[in-house]
Amino acid sequence: LTTLHGHLKGDWRLLFSHYPGWFNTISRSAKALLPEKDRFAGVIYNAIDVKAYPFNGSRRQNHLLFHSRMSEEKGPHLAIDVAHKLEMPLILAGNVDTVDERYFKEEVFPRVDGNRVKYVGEVNFEQKIALLTEAYCLLAPVTWPEPFGLFMIEAMACGTPVVAFNQGSIPEIVKDGGTGYIVNTLDEMASAVTKIDKIDKKYCRKHVKENFDVPRMTDDYLAAYERVMQEDLLRLQETTA
Repeated sequence: LTTLHGHLKGDWRLLFSHYPGWFNTISRSAKALLPEKDRFAGVIYNAIDVKAYPFNGSRRQNHLLFHSRMSEEKGPHLAIDVAHKLEMPLILAGNVDTVDERYFKEEVFPRVDGNRVKYVGEVNFEQKIALLTEAYCLLAPVTWPEPFGLFMIEAMACGTPVVAFNQGSIPEIVKDGGTGYIVNTLDEMASAVTKIDKIDKKYCRKHVKENFDVPRMTDDYLAAYERVMQEDLLRLQETTA
């Protein structure tokens, strides 16, 4: 059983066409990115150890948070646009991969002023927790078919609502009007931020606990392996009968 996280290109597609085993994906959106193929074991969502993420149900700091890779498809430049529209502080946190260095240097870093927009770089787990439990909300202005996005469930586990573009797996992860808002434009994203107080932080935590915690993922993989073994055994019996 092979877990596929997203689309395949070039030789990987050729390899996949000849792959004889079973596969699963991390979202329905990720499945839609793949060629049609038999022996699909189902969608098994990624997970986090929810108990490792402290919940903060109290009043938050008045700043927005972007916590992901500093790449164009993740949209930090758009998060900056939203911060300026709302005249709210924004903290950018995340790594810059080699392939994204030019984009970051040209489109993001020149707009970091240390006041309205701060960039704190790649953070460790303790620093990440501090950011997630203090932020007013998390912005996810992704511009690509996001296959999953652990950063969103990490935020919601801490009680931090998410405002995200309607891309890829976002509707599978964020409950619109329940754990945040799913929007289509920058203006809609800015408007949604002004409604964050309507989101129940406890429900954000509950949503992640029920759908994206490690025990749920473990159970789903055990069920998938059971299905694979049963169907392969049945196929073997049919061919040897």
